[in-house]
Amino acid sequence: MKLLCKNWKMLLLILVGTIIWSLTMIKSGLIYDYGVGFWGPNGHDGVWHIAVIKGLARGSWKIPVFSGELLKNYHIGYDLLLSWIYKLTFIPVEIIYFQIMPPILALLTGILAYKFVYDWRRSKLQAFWATFFVYFGGSLGWVVTLIRTGGIGGESLFWSQQSISTLINPPFALSIVLILAGLILLQKGLKSNNKRQLTLVSFIFGILIQIKVYAGLLVIGGLFVAGLWRMVKRQGMTLMRVFSGAAIISALLFFPLMGDAGNTAVFKPFWFLETMMSFPDRFNWQRFAEAMVNYKLAGNLIKGSTAYVVAFLIFIVGNFGTRLVKDVWIFKKIKDFKNMYFIDVFLLSMIGAGIILPMFFIQRGTPWNTIQFMYYS
Repeated sequence: MKLLCKNWKMLLLILVGTIIWSLTMIKSGLIYDYGVGFWGPNGHDGVWHIAVIKGLARGSWKIPVFSGELLKNYHIGYDLLLSWIYKLTFIPVEIIYFQIMPPILALLTGILAYKFVYDWRRSKLQAFWATFFVYFGGSLGWVVTLIRTGGIGGESLFWSQQSISTLINPPFALSIVLILAGLILLQKGLKSNNKRQLTLVSFIFGILIQIKVYAGLLVIGGLFVAGLWRMVKRQGMTLMRVFSGAAIISALLFFPLMGDAGNTAVFKPFWFLETMMSFPDRFNWQRFAEAMVNYKLAGNLIKGSTAYVVAFLIFIVGNFGTRLVKDVWIFKKIKDFKNMYFIDVFLLSMIGAGIILPMFFIQRGTPWNTIQFMYYS
């Protein structure tokens, strides 16, 4: 905090970012002339979370929309946290969910993003721009809509949700806060070999699975790869112990509440590429989409592979948009991979898995949710 207090530009950025992020939430759940109002997805997702939170506060684990059925295959952490806050404060759940937690999560995200990057890179400039892109990075969907219709929009034109809508998915927002906090403690703990800090890191990363399951999977995978890297570099087993602790906690929290989780993931290669090209509310290049599918059905390997590679490039460039500036860092690290720091390996593993997994697997019932792997990239 001392570092931030001496940097008024950084404080201003975090304040503006917090306000703009919070605008997607704070006007929902309030009473207007026509009744209770909800903005965008909050009309469904917000109502769902509030119902779950109120049920948990009553000690009920029942699904709000299916009588007699218990919650399973669902990350319960965020709703459980808010139910505890409600029981301690007696503040209405709607106020906690829409008006209190969003600004807190947005503020913590900015502070922790700056702190993590500064500790890692020791550069105020890099920490500033990293925080800027956390708040304001976005896809190139607005360019497409500007050219096609003269308007500005198209946030999820290439499927992935962008930074501005982070708080609409509160478990996702909380998972970002925990990941950043965990990485800050991990760097300190490894540097000083502080066992208490490293144990806390295992706990933080372990409970991620019940905050946002995709975050938990990517972080556990990243820890494993980074731990192996440190072993290969003969830097000890400490990070593998952190991974083991986090993996055990994740398993203990995941399996009892997941039911038939094994049937959740469906192997469906390139579903996002095909639908991005064919769906009217996405990139919607119909002729290209028809060519892709026909080449695949005809077994035309050369033309089919070329079409899917082009679609993949459109998917990556379109989704990452302004955040493509990070690719300069990625290429430098890959070129000089022998000198990578464990944080580099951890982040590259998460980015790679976050891109590759949605290309081959989708979530049964709500396949678009799988694109959340991309959010963490």
